[in-house]
Amino acid sequence: MPRFVSRASTLAASLSLVACVVTPAKVTDPVRAPDVQVVDREAKVTPISVESTNPESVVRTEAVGASPAITWAIGNAPATEGHALSVLGTPTVGESPLGPTVCFDGKDDALLFPVNPLEGLTEFTVEVLVKPDPDGSTEQRFLHVQEDGAENRALLELRLTSEASFYVHTFLRSGEAQLALVAEKQLHPTARWYWLALSYEAGQMSHSVNGVQEAEGKVTFAPLGKGQMSLGARLNRESWFKGCVREIRISPSALPAAELQRVTDAR
Repeated sequence: MPRFVSRASTLAASLSLVACVVTPAKVTDPVRAPDVQVVDREAKVTPISVESTNPESVVRTEAVGASPAITWAIGNAPATEGHALSVLGTPTVGESPLGPTVCFDGKDDALLFPVNPLEGLTEFTVEVLVKPDPDGSTEQRFLHVQEDGAENRALLELRLTSEASFYVHTFLRSGEAQLALVAEKQLHPTARWYWLALSYEAGQMSHSVNGVQEAEGKVTFAPLGKGQMSLGARLNRESWFKGCVREIRISPSALPAAELQRVTDAR
């Protein structure tokens, strides 16, 4: 297992991406409104650097054919676009064999982005390079995208078992239409790196682990409007994730299996 090292607090918070910056919706009681967007403007900010990388500079484990519209990689690039990235708790910036990472404690660590990377997309693939810890909570939502002022959303989640394994759970909601995909029989050991992917196209939703599809189903999902994204927990600060994230990719198409990112062995 790689050893993660905390970095100095002088890193600048930065985010460079192809998306619109929007003002987060105000929420007076996030506990009673579990499906609305929350950004705590008074939260303690721990400097975290998030850089947008082009396809040529991204760490790849296998060659792929498509280039994502947006790639977020954890790093220490200088401030660029000035996006208002908010940080809850004290996520730890560290190192791994795959590059710099940000790790969450499963209690109160999260990154909040005032942008919706899925805005306007009729089809998409969301890929996250993630390493779950073996001692987190049973239900963990590690990536949450939601439209402002509505319950329309996309979530990538995991469920931890008593044997320190996990299975993937994904969710889409658009108006009254919603679908949860659960792959309970597809168990994976924790404390390893995985590319988890959620795809949608023409009423078909699916999710994959390291390029292998594990679940699919039909749901009508209209393009999202402006909104927000959280990493490490739901936007309303529930279902905290314990583990590390290296990279997030948003592609404006439902990528075929051959073009999905994958990790062959990275402990």
